[in-house]
Amino acid sequence: MKWKEFIVATVGLFGIALSIIAIFAIVQNFKVAIGLRSISLGILAIIWVSIARRSLSPGSTLRSYITYFLVSLIFVMLF
Repeated sequence: MKWKEFIVATVGLFGIALSIIAIFAIVQNFKVAIGLRSISLGILAIIWVSIARRSLSPGSTLRSYITYFLVSLIFVMLF
């Protein structure tokens, strides 16, 4: 079981590295490539935070804090 998790993690990291290399290879402008990478990480953060928010119990303090964080994260991405 440990080897399977290791292989999955290695393939995942390899895929992330290849996608970053592909972004920089396709987009020759460095600033645009960094911008695309930042936007993709921001969208992924919004997805993760919304999944975490759904797993918390309604009415809890932590869920309200995550809601505020999600709203601020959306505004930062819109900026």
